Amino acid sequence: MRIRNLAAKTVLTPTVLVMLVCFYGCALWTAYLSVTRSALLPNYQFAGVFQYVRLFATPRWNVAWTNMFLFGVLDIFVTLGLGVLLAVLIDRQVRFEGAFRTIFLYPLSISFIVTGLTWQWVLSPTIGVQNFVRGLGWSDFVFDWITRPDRAIYTLVFAGVWHQSGLIMAIMLAGLRGIDRDIWRVTRIEAIPLGGCISASCCRCYGRCWSPASC
Repeated sequence: MRIRNLAAKTVLTPTVLVMLVCFYGCALWTAYLSVTRSALLPNYQFAGVFQYVRLFATPRWNVAWTNMFLFGVLDIFVTLGLGVLLAVLIDRQVRFEGAFRTIFLYPLSISFIVTGLTWQWVLSPTIGVQNFVRGLGWSDFVFDWITRPDRAIYTLVFAGVWHQSGLIMAIMLAGLRGIDRDIWRVTRIEAIPLGGCISASCCRCYGRCWSPASC
């Protein structure tokens, strides 16, 4: 047993060292440089919060903060909503369930680079949706969000939701399939709204996913 534990610790030691140096070490180094007068090259003269004051006064910081907030909120909530909806629909014992699951999970197997390039083509005004709809006869149709600075962030949300909603669907579907079918029959007999049951099931499923102690 001691030999086995020693072998496990020996194997894990390089990984732990790399994590400590590359992740935590670099994070601490960056935090230290942020309170100095470093610019392109390190300058170890202490400057306090001078760099942060200058950063917060930069207009680009406000734009970046706004975009991060919009993308984070929309991507999380839309992805969760769409993933749960897909899981509920598939759980209704639809035909060709395997094909639908494959289609919904397929974007997850694609790298972010390919996803971004694909949506760049789809949203391009010259070769994407706008060009396709105009080819059908609607010559006044405009969908150029990807070229507009005030709308481009929403196109990233489209790509993020398309890429991640399949994973949420798989997690929720596994949780719904783990519920005893007798419970569903009881809810029908007692005339309990299906939406409330599904919401409670999804919350319990997420609670188990995020809290190992509840498993």
